[in-house]
Amino acid sequence: MKQIDKLNIACELLDRSLRLYYSGDSYFACLHLAGAAEEILGVYVEKAGAESSFENFRTAAVRLSKFLSDDGAASTPKDVGDLILLC
Repeated sequence: MKQIDKLNIACELLDRSLRLYYSGDSYFACLHLAGAAEEILGVYVEKAGAESSFENFRTAAVRLSKFLSDDGAASTPKDVGDLILLC
């Protein structure tokens, strides 16, 4: 089997996701395709020294959790990450 570059896979997933979204078709499939592309592209972003969208969202949620909790304690990044993955 021919080796396929993961970046090309991510681009194809994202392209198909955008096509479905703008055609107004298959909304849930569109979300899953975009999510898969984000996971792959997030690795490339982190290897380049930047923060992936997942990591950025998790960091922001941890910071907000401190202000939203009854006891003023922040949630752990693992707990927030687990919760994000459930949604």
